[in-house]
Amino acid sequence: MERKFPVSRLLLALWLLSSQTAGAALVFAPFAVLLAFRGSASAGQDMASLNFLLGLGYIMPLVFIGLGIAAWVMFAKRRNAAAGWLGIATLIPGAVMLFVLNMF
Repeated sequence: MERKFPVSRLLLALWLLSSQTAGAALVFAPFAVLLAFRGSASAGQDMASLNFLLGLGYIMPLVFIGLGIAAWVMFAKRRNAAAGWLGIATLIPGAVMLFVLNMF
């Protein structure tokens, strides 16, 4: 007996792909900017905030990758609601990076 592939699973897979693409842009773009301006910012006075931002820039991509892997594991286990919420959660590390970058 053939098992039918429901449309909701297809939409969930599309949601996971799109949310993780947006999350990757939110996480890695500020990190790339931090790395690009590291040399000019080190000549300034406030090295503590730069070190904090760089530390955050190294941690948040790892959090993003962990949430993304967890989302796909939940998708494979057919826990659709958990996978959808973890898809939303992949946007959080990038939002935190942008928020902290705007604070400094």
